[in-house]
Amino acid sequence: MTVMKGMIPDAARQVAGSALQSTLVDSLGISLIGKQTHWNIVGPRFRSIHLQLDELGA
Repeated sequence: MTVMKGMIPDAARQVAGSALQSTLVDSLGISLIGKQTHWNIVGPRFRSIHLQLDELGA
């Protein structure tokens, strides 16, 4: 396989990769919190909140 040198400097690539990894971890955490809330919400507004969270998760 041929290794191609990118146009982005190594230092910039490291910074971008680190930022993207942090964003991915945060996004997954928020998604899991949303799913937990979706299935554990209780009270008189359960159905409307459950349906709204269902739309967010889709």
